[in-house]
Amino acid sequence: MNTVFARAVIRLSGGVLALMSHVEVRTRGVLRWSIDACSAARADSPECWTLFSTNEYGRANKVPQEAVPKHVSEKVTQDMLQAMEAAIGAEPLPRNVLTQTQLWGAGAPLNSPGVEYIFDSNARIGMCGDWLLEPSVEAACTSGHAMAEALVDFCIDGRSAHDIEAMSNGLTIPLRALDNHSVGAFPAIA
Repeated sequence: MNTVFARAVIRLSGGVLALMSHVEVRTRGVLRWSIDACSAARADSPECWTLFSTNEYGRANKVPQEAVPKHVSEKVTQDMLQAMEAAIGAEPLPRNVLTQTQLWGAGAPLNSPGVEYIFDSNARIGMCGDWLLEPSVEAACTSGHAMAEALVDFCIDGRSAHDIEAMSNGLTIPLRALDNHSVGAFPAIA
């Protein structure tokens, strides 16, 4: 797994950021990408940006993810906001209302079996998640939906004991290196 910092920043409405929904950064350094979670409901709602660091920056500033020390949080905040200002060419950014730093230790998987879900029908246990496909919300939804369909088939469709073994999925597939290590799996910034 790669390590990245996720930085949630809630800002007052207005300014240059109100015109954007996301920012992709295509250079090496601190910031990889950011997104405004409130852009769809804009009107008078405040902006709520989440900034993601590069894997390299996350590794270089790694601390226990359960308790990011205050001085590290402050440094990460400053570094990431400066990188955001540089990326959009606007200084200074609007005033922060609230910020929160989170070290995402398993932010970007390095390898995966490349299946939508894993299911052991004999043990009656399944796994799903974005780590099986690529680090994105779409992959997480795809994986969860596929796992749900497999469970419906297993539990409701009345499969015979003979069919149960055949319902297992992904148990013997070896892990493969992922082509893209970027959070969000944006091909342009791999």
